[in-house]
Amino acid sequence: MSFLLLRQKDTWNRIQITLGGLEALISSFKVFPEFWAFVKGFGLKFEPEDEYVIDHKSLFHYKVRSSLEALEMCYEVRYFDKNHRPNTKAIWSERHVAIYHRLDIATLTSVWIIIQSSSGMRSGLAKLLSSVNTTKISLLHHLNLHLYFLLELADNWREYINFLEVQLNEMDEKALHCKVVRKGRFDYTVAFSDTQNLELIRRKLIKACFILNSNVDVGRSISDDFIKLSKWTPKADLHDISDSIQQYISSLQKYERIVNALLDRCAGTRKLLFQVLAYRNDESTIQTNLAIKNNGEQLRVMAEQSMETNESMTHLTTDIHTDSKFVKVLTFIAVLYTPASLVATIFSSNLVQSVRVGGPEQPTKIILSQDFWKFILFSVCLMIATLLLAIGWRFGWRRFSPFLRRRLNCAGSEL
Repeated sequence: MSFLLLRQKDTWNRIQITLGGLEALISSFKVFPEFWAFVKGFGLKFEPEDEYVIDHKSLFHYKVRSSLEALEMCYEVRYFDKNHRPNTKAIWSERHVAIYHRLDIATLTSVWIIIQSSSGMRSGLAKLLSSVNTTKISLLHHLNLHLYFLLELADNWREYINFLEVQLNEMDEKALHCKVVRKGRFDYTVAFSDTQNLELIRRKLIKACFILNSNVDVGRSISDDFIKLSKWTPKADLHDISDSIQQYISSLQKYERIVNALLDRCAGTRKLLFQVLAYRNDESTIQTNLAIKNNGEQLRVMAEQSMETNESMTHLTTDIHTDSKFVKVLTFIAVLYTPASLVATIFSSNLVQSVRVGGPEQPTKIILSQDFWKFILFSVCLMIATLLLAIGWRFGWRRFSPFLRRRLNCAGSEL
């Protein structure tokens, strides 16, 4: 047996061989052209491509009609494996491997080309080859490797499906046990992000279902090739390996049914989450409308109170205007009597005296006091002082009041 293991640094990186070297190997081993279609699924990528291409190709070489010379077989298998990346919840990654096998019937020699083999395949292959006697390799030894590879790549399906089921159970808990009417203190938080996470789970389940179905088709094609090969090798009993492949197919179909059941659950959970979000949204809308209605009622009451206040202010303004007119009348009357009051004050004082000149029968004369000029002088000075104070108060206070206000504020802050 000859094995050629081609690897990538990671799933989206280049195959660690040059194009010329790969063409030389394929030419030397006489690999059929169909193998190139599987090689194109590997190499440098920047986004997911060819993830739904899972195929199987085989070719029987005949010397003559009654003699089979060789069998060429190539297929791709996709599977899920842990990526061992730190600090991430996405602990599983999708992998794929391409397997080419050329079996010469007469010499019972094989050529294997495996692209991006798993770690389990490599370790198991090393143990298997070390335990097999190379001088006594039969046809079954060559064919059993296919069964071993298929079983090895299907080993993680149960764990991966359980991982998705745990994530789906968390969404089920929220959808089935959250309170719809009113969110409680210890209630589940349901948001639109939950529907996004559920959609991611659903897409992973859909992808898993597709891969399982495609791997089942690959297993059936390999089984059909073995059945066809058994007709040309009657001495080799291939019934056991065919039965094992059928068991492999049955196990994948069982996992496929489980995934379909999870998809049905996912659809129900998704519907429930949308109904909860829609109901809560409607409830929030109703509460918002009620709040708007209450605010409108309060605004109406405030407007009525403002109208009553405006009416009161109008009545008050009217009363003030009436009182102002009355005060003006009183002021005008007081101004009219001011000269008379001044005359009466002067005549009632010692500044003006009535003196009878001559006998009793003679008329009296009004004589001004010698200090009368002082009264006039004081009155004029007081009038001028009053006018100056009024003018100064009117114009000087406007300039001085901001400065005084700042001083008072500073004094208050210091206190």
